[in-house]
Amino acid sequence: MTLDFLSVRPLGNGQTQGFLMKNFFALLYGAVLLLLQACAGTPLSATTSEADFKTKAVVILSVSHDQGAADGAEAIFYMDIDRFPGSVVVRSMKTTLSIPQASDFSDRRGHVYALELEPGHHTIDGWQVASAGARIYPRVRAPALKFDVQAGQVLYLGNLHAQLTLGHQMLFGNRAAYGAVPVVQDKSTQDIAIAEKLTPTLKGRIQSALLPLGPWMVGKETERRTDPLLMPLMPKK
Repeated sequence: MTLDFLSVRPLGNGQTQGFLMKNFFALLYGAVLLLLQACAGTPLSATTSEADFKTKAVVILSVSHDQGAADGAEAIFYMDIDRFPGSVVVRSMKTTLSIPQASDFSDRRGHVYALELEPGHHTIDGWQVASAGARIYPRVRAPALKFDVQAGQVLYLGNLHAQLTLGHQMLFGNRAAYGAVPVVQDKSTQDIAIAEKLTPTLKGRIQSALLPLGPWMVGKETERRTDPLLMPLMPKK
């Protein structure tokens, strides 16, 4: 059985300890979600040699959100959720010791990823946006974005971008997001130049294999749920 962790919904506030106990598996699935969110895949080493590329299947993509939110939002995309291990989560925010790293771009907030994958068929399965203590996700999940990559190939898939509906101002010039639409864009001129700068041996190897461009949604409806504040369970006296 495959755990469809993208369908997990946060538990609401004000629930009793008894309710939490009865919903042990929902909490377990939430823990799986947090675990998978930490799986950033296998980054391509900056020291990858010419000979190494013959045996590697590599994809280049970027993940970003609207610049107006600054660090007040985070776009999160999920790849290969049916593989464990092997699931990949890519984000518009990277952190070092919980401090956000500078964006790779001046016109959007995000990063370029160069990832080693198993040769063969892969899918990008879902997304969410985290902002202001809440999660925005689609009410109906769109069909997965599919692609194939073989050993010896380096493919550019495109830019996974979250267009945001911005709300109130937060600290340090950040803005909260109250709505989101994921889109696939061709940002190859920027993204490939950055990837080649990070790994010079990529130069001249990257082929375009764009995912379907445009909005990636069924309808326009999303849901926004506040992140749960889970209290520790206290033993009965």
